[in-house]
This record gives sequence, C-alpha cells and structure tokens, in this order.
Amino acid sequence: WLSWWAGDFLGVLLAAPLLLNISRAGLERLWAQRVEFLAWCLTMLAASWGVFILNNDAYGYSLPVVFMIMPLVVWSAIRFGVVGSSLGVLILPVFISILATGRGLGPFHTEGSQQGLFLQWLFYFALVLVDLIVAAGGASALAAKKAATTIPIVMTNVGDPVGAGLVANLARPGGNVTGLSS
Repeated sequence: WLSWWAGDFLGVLLAAPLLLNISRAGLERLWAQRVEFLAWCLTMLAASWGVFILNNDAYGYSLPVVFMIMPLVVWSAIRFGVVGSSLGVLILPVFISILATGRGLGPFHTEGSQQGLFLQWLFYFALVLVDLIVAAGGASALAAKKAATTIPIVMTNVGDPVGAGLVANLARPGGNVTGLSS
C-alpha cells in the first residue's frame, strides 16, 4: 500500500504546480520564449537520455549522476516560471526516468523495487522543490520576493504580510507570494 500511496502523492506533487498555475498569460509568456524553451527542451532531452538511458555498463550498473540535470531545472525555473518549468520537468526527465526504470536501465533500477521507487520518489521531490521557494519569516520572504518574480513563494510566520509589503491583501494576495500569517 505504501507504493500506491507514494505514487499517488507523487502524481499530485508533480502535477499540482502546473495545474494550479497554468493560465493563458503563462502560456503566452512561454510562447514568447519558445526558441529558448525549445533549446532548453533539447538540452534536457539529451541530458536526461544520457543520465537515464545511456548511463549503464555491460553489467547493468549505472553511475549515480541523476542530479547533474538540476542546473537545467534551475534554468527552467528562473527563465520560464512555474508553467514552463513544470511542463518541461513533467514531460522530459520524469518521463524518461520512468521509461528507463521500466526497461531495467538507469540509476533507479535496483534489485529491490522498493528501494528504487524510494530513490526515484526523492529525485522527483527534489525536482518539484526547485519550483517552489519556502520562505520562513518576513525577512527571508521579502528577500525571496525581490529575487524571484515568477516562482511561487510560500511564507510562514509573518506577522503582518500586508504591512510588510508581501501581499496586497489577505483575501487575494496576488503576485507570487502566499502562505500563513500569525
């Protein structure tokens, strides 16, 4: 049951940022950056293919180099926002790693399927966290808001987010900052 629960949770974790943030404006912004997004997709495709498909020796072992694609994920999060990054990450590295693992290739294919699933789950969790900045406290939330204009920021333990200039109002925060206030 744990494998089913982890699979369901992971599906929600991977799909939620895209489904909650997709909009006409986000897709138009991505369309305006289509050349760079296509270059990113081709680069990510080559890197993912190398990490998950080609990274096997004659005995079926692979090097643990899955996090080598993280700079590409950071690139997409900074340049394309949540919609572009979530779409690209969901389609390319996630799909290719599932394909490779199902065929008995890549770093997530292990003798014990539970261990391989857990490692794959942790990898996907790390991919999703790049798109979401969790800021605790007012100073870090303000710094995160200034640094990132398109990545969602979840604030916690902020006494007066309206007074601090983090949100317009509590009912409709607007922008990319949301979360809890004390």
